Amino acid sequence: MRTRSLTALTISLLIALVAGPVFPQASFDPVNDDTDLFMMNPAVSPVAPNILIIIDNTANWSSVFDAEKTALIQVVGALTENVNIGLMLFSQTGGAVDVGYGNTDGGYPLYGIRPVGPDNATSQANRIVLNTIVNGFDGNTEKSNNTALGLAMYDAYAYFKGITAHAGRTQKRRDYNGSSVNPAGALTRNGFANSSTAAYTSPITNVCQKNYIIYISNGVANENTTNLTTAKTLLDTFSPGM
Repeated sequence: MRTRSLTALTISLLIALVAGPVFPQASFDPVNDDTDLFMMNPAVSPVAPNILIIIDNTANWSSVFDAEKTALIQVVGALTENVNIGLMLFSQTGGAVDVGYGNTDGGYPLYGIRPVGPDNATSQANRIVLNTIVNGFDGNTEKSNNTALGLAMYDAYAYFKGITAHAGRTQKRRDYNGSSVNPAGALTRNGFANSSTAAYTSPITNVCQKNYIIYISNGVANENTTNLTTAKTLLDTFSPGM
């Protein structure tokens, strides 16, 4: 019970921090003392931040996933601000349980970044699907075989950038438009445009939009040498300004 409470508190605090404070929509009357730097102009529509939650679903995932599952549902259900939230897991490779998955380590968007606030019917519908997916977590079938934090972070980068995925495109439960094995496939703002698309669909809709990653770890990321070398090679391909 204590673990569940602490997990819920941690997630809610992180989301509160990245979402930022709510400013009253009062009249905007800046004066010559720079206080306007800390005020929101009501004539300018604020852009909701994008928050990607990456969950470490490796070996010891089964012992703590109940707490993480409950915490996510509680926090998302209690949102009072407009926030876009997505969910990424480490990729699942090989094994009888994972028949149909590829053999590429990294991460994949199980739920693409979407508005899940209380402001309209679409956001509320998105939240229901997110809760359905999280409620459906199973400590065995959702488990990843390898800790691939570096490569998962690369997939997260590729997702935000809207470029070719590394491991994400190999996962049968990835969030793509029209997916029959992922409830998010019936929504808009999917991680992939369709089942055959190799590139992610970036969730960024405004150049001034803030983007965050919350990583929930189950322990030390003991990534193997091969994955670290691959991650470095991918990193070396970045050009300045990417």
